[in-house]
Amino acid sequence: MKPKEELFRLIQSLNKAEKGYFKKFTGIYSSKGDARYLKLFDLIEQQGEYDEAAIKEEFGDSAFGKFLSANKAYLFKLILKSLRNFHSDSSIESQVADMVREVEILYHKGMLDEAFRHAEKALDKAMLQEQFYHILNLYFWQSRIIIARGYPGFDMEKLQAFYGRIKKITIENNLTVDYDTLSAKVYYLTKRFGNPGTEKLRQEYQNLLENNLLDPKNLPTGIRSQIKYYNIKSVLLTVLERTDEAFELMKNYAAVYEKYPIFAKENISLYISCLEKLVYLSHRIGQTDEMFRYNEKIREILEGLNLPSTKDYYIFYTVMNASYYLDIRDFDKFPQIKKEAEKLVPFPDGSIDLLKEIILHFHLLIFLLTRGEWKELFRKSWKLISKSPRNELVHEPLQIIRVLFLIACFETGEFELLKSRLRSLRRDFSLKREQKDWEKCIFAFFSKLAANPPEEKKLLWFREHANEMKALVTTPAEIKSLNEFFYFDYLVASTQ
Repeated sequence: MKPKEELFRLIQSLNKAEKGYFKKFTGIYSSKGDARYLKLFDLIEQQGEYDEAAIKEEFGDSAFGKFLSANKAYLFKLILKSLRNFHSDSSIESQVADMVREVEILYHKGMLDEAFRHAEKALDKAMLQEQFYHILNLYFWQSRIIIARGYPGFDMEKLQAFYGRIKKITIENNLTVDYDTLSAKVYYLTKRFGNPGTEKLRQEYQNLLENNLLDPKNLPTGIRSQIKYYNIKSVLLTVLERTDEAFELMKNYAAVYEKYPIFAKENISLYISCLEKLVYLSHRIGQTDEMFRYNEKIREILEGLNLPSTKDYYIFYTVMNASYYLDIRDFDKFPQIKKEAEKLVPFPDGSIDLLKEIILHFHLLIFLLTRGEWKELFRKSWKLISKSPRNELVHEPLQIIRVLFLIACFETGEFELLKSRLRSLRRDFSLKREQKDWEKCIFAFFSKLAANPPEEKKLLWFREHANEMKALVTTPAEIKSLNEFFYFDYLVASTQ
């Protein structure tokens, strides 16, 4: 993001209530100058893309226009100030942050007793959420107050107990930092390299799993540390294909949130993320009832929830809902799922940049395949391929969408186009350092089909040659990939 666009991005991120509050907030300082800031705000709000030239033209050679960069910086700070006021009671963390500032103000006003009592109230709130940064800051102010008052009411035993609490919190805070460091290493590897494709990478994951922080004997007692323990360990077990163990650990992760509902409410995004992982893992190990139960729990939480990322969560819910009904072969539910999905994410007219959106439409393409709607499958799979970005994150689902397009070419009799797409696939494969067995298998299968197309363009022919296709895959892991990513079993089931 360019520095010039920071103000534009901030204004565009505001919801209706935040915009309304900002305009009332600036009214408190109402003056001729402030009216120009509101005008600048409105100009930027109305822009689809940031256009500084249009803003400069609007203000011309006025004093405000000549110092536009400084005035934009001031407006940026003013919006942040209004947002701090607007959200001051929206969470316990923001309440505690305000109370810390109030303790500081009371201290500098010389109201030491009031500052100490206010810090105690803030500590009660902060302890509920294990907000170690605020807790240590509040203890810092209490320590200054104790010294400034000359230790009234404190004997040596009480002082030792007071500083003992600080030491305990410091140790717990350091432990969470250790878990954060380990988490960063794990996520760096998983985001950059994904599943262990080499023995060296597998060993690296295994070494992380054997870290003392993840030893069951060292299971931490703090809420935040426990959450990090279960999350990190389940991620490592997942990439090492120990999915059953990962699922059990993730259930323990969810249990921590359920044990501390106030903490869960304050960290609702993390709780939903935990449930998403449970849905995914239960799907991987074939526990469809558990998958449905956890997915419905996500829906229950989302209803009435006002979060910027709510749409993204609903996309995940809809994706997994589609997976569930595919798993139990209940294709009658798909018209409703399709309707909900296309309301959430209209079929792409522009570039897609979310993996979840691509996977959502991928499930809808599977639905078209099960219904034998070949022309619609042909049209939509091609549109999705052409509009999606080319990056490693979406490589797997896009490869499958390409296969669905090949099937659509086959079923609609577009054999020349089928051959053309196979040539394109060959180019893609040649650019890759490592081609997976299941990708080789798909390429070989469709190459054979394109060379000798059957007279009857029916998927039944595909099913009859299914074992031929599987025979090209050599390892159990690749057969699993073929089934998981290609939905091979669904294709076979849809022809019966």
